[in-house]
Amino acid sequence: MHPTAYALDQHLAIAAAWSGAIDHGIDKLTPHQQQALADARQAFIALDAALRDR
Repeated sequence: MHPTAYALDQHLAIAAAWSGAIDHGIDKLTPHQQQALADARQAFIALDAALRDR
């Protein structure tokens, strides 16, 4: 199966909506909290990989 152009456009729109909301939330955090998230980046990447391997 291959996604249609419409499906790809919808996926991009949804991804942009999610990332925009997350970016807005991160902007409201303190610099210390933002750094804590940045420091946890590798753990989030590992979690994503583990969830995809299920």
